[in-house]
Amino acid sequence: MPKQKTKKAVDLGRRAFEILKEQVTKRKLTPSEMVGNSNYAIDETSGLIRNVKHLEFVDKLMEARRKKKPWDVIDMIVKEWAQLAPKQFEAFKVHLDNTRKDLKNKKFASTPDPNAERRMVMIFPQQLHDMIRSVYKADELLIDKEFYQDFCKRYPFFQIPEKL
Repeated sequence: MPKQKTKKAVDLGRRAFEILKEQVTKRKLTPSEMVGNSNYAIDETSGLIRNVKHLEFVDKLMEARRKKKPWDVIDMIVKEWAQLAPKQFEAFKVHLDNTRKDLKNKKFASTPDPNAERRMVMIFPQQLHDMIRSVYKADELLIDKEFYQDFCKRYPFFQIPEKL
């Protein structure tokens, strides 16, 4: 192999190692996550180390965004959200169950607060919201009361009351 190509490969390897080291230092990537790091790739736009499965999902998502309706894309996001961080998803389910148990009126999801009665319609995780917003900006997809109602009808798992 010519020396120039070897030098470039070495420089790229050093750069990848430096980025990997930086990720570990910043706790974005733990050493145990580095084992078998063929599952990881360097994101060309940010220079950060990303999970290959996540990058593949983003590619599929962007393709779907161009060809499909917003609710089809949101369906892909919701399904992937539960698989991205299984521990966080399990914690969310526990939080959701606890919220439902603590309700004063389970049918309409009113809270037991004596000072102000509130009606909880749904719990919408911030991470899920951020994933949707990363695909559709505010002027492309309005997330308003109507959106939340449609979301609850499509994904009753997130709905708090027995009846909307």
